Amino acid sequence: MSLPARDDINRLEAAQQRLAAALNRLESALARPVASAPIPIQEMTSEELEKLSALEAEVTALRDTKTLLEQANSSALAKVDATISRLKSVMEA
Repeated sequence: MSLPARDDINRLEAAQQRLAAALNRLESALARPVASAPIPIQEMTSEELEKLSALEAEVTALRDTKTLLEQANSSALAKVDATISRLKSVMEA
């Protein structure tokens, strides 16, 4: 099994940061129309409720993806750290 390259780890971290930023923007956009809606949510049309539901599903999917990226990043970093420790031990022996 090959170790992840430092560039791969950096790209993973950058992707994770972009995803987190996109998720924050989406959550803000989702909150704005509801908070400033001229009608209460109970009075929204079925089309508006469908759009709201689709956005909520997208937020959930993005959160799931973010969690998977965080886990992959953590795993990759742990493997790199373990490899560095083994290399240091070999070099000191």
